[in-house]
Amino acid sequence: MRELIVAQQLIDLTNSNADLACILLSNMAKSDSILKVFDVQVSLKTDKQKEVFKSSKAINCLMDLFVKGGDRKLNSYANYDYLAYFFADISRFKKGRQYFITEQKYDGVVPLMKLLVFTEKYDCKARRQGVSSIIKNSLFDTDQQMRLLENRDINLLPYLLSPIALADNKGLSEEEVMELPEELQLLGSDKKTEPLKEISTVYLEAILLLCVTRKGREYLRENGVYPIVREFDRATKDDQITDLCYRIVDMLMRDEKSQDLYDPEQEIAEIRQYLSSQEATNGIDDDANDTDDTDDTDDVDGMIVEVA
Repeated sequence: MRELIVAQQLIDLTNSNADLACILLSNMAKSDSILKVFDVQVSLKTDKQKEVFKSSKAINCLMDLFVKGGDRKLNSYANYDYLAYFFADISRFKKGRQYFITEQKYDGVVPLMKLLVFTEKYDCKARRQGVSSIIKNSLFDTDQQMRLLENRDINLLPYLLSPIALADNKGLSEEEVMELPEELQLLGSDKKTEPLKEISTVYLEAILLLCVTRKGREYLRENGVYPIVREFDRATKDDQITDLCYRIVDMLMRDEKSQDLYDPEQEIAEIRQYLSSQEATNGIDDDANDTDDTDDTDDVDGMIVEVA
């Protein structure tokens, strides 16, 4: 089984080709057969492996490598950044999405919670880009959206908004600032905004997905999402960004008294169609072959991850 072979190679913390194996695994994720990675067990042979990995399930070990192994902390030859693209690809599948939003028995943590910190890792495009797509794909299951928003342990909304929030809450009135999640109310002048359009658009698409249900729209209104989107659009001045922002604002400003006119299933189908039309202009490198970990100005060609 190819997936197991690659996973076994990756948990070898002395493997000098580990990052290449991450790219290989990401390319393998184009096929439905990659779902086997959720069921297979790796063999933990060394004391170091048993110390690092608390589960022998391949998917859990890969998650631990990604979270614990950044900046070559586990393997002097590898940073495991390109596992972000692998995770993003498997989040296209329902089984993958369920994994990321379900508490795991081996450590009692929802995997998505471990990834949110990378939304603002500005020295690594791969991690930011992969994680943004995982978040967006996780929101396609509308019956899970409110749990992700309202669970204080996950606390998803600040991570969705922070990459598009401006320094000093530029353009927001005091009243609008007070409506924001607490984490965003005291943004300083050193606050960074996501520099790459192809990543910031993914966050806007994720917010658009949250607008599908009435509960989602009400939650976004109550937490000051509209002014954040409004000011980001003004600052960016990009046609694609403006189109996304307009769609979000149009749904947030709708008259909920006419709710019977809106069919959530039809709306999410329309949003799927719209997001699919954007695949040619934003996404993730098809071969995960951009090996520059620090340059966030490079263009990203093609795509490997989009909605299921």
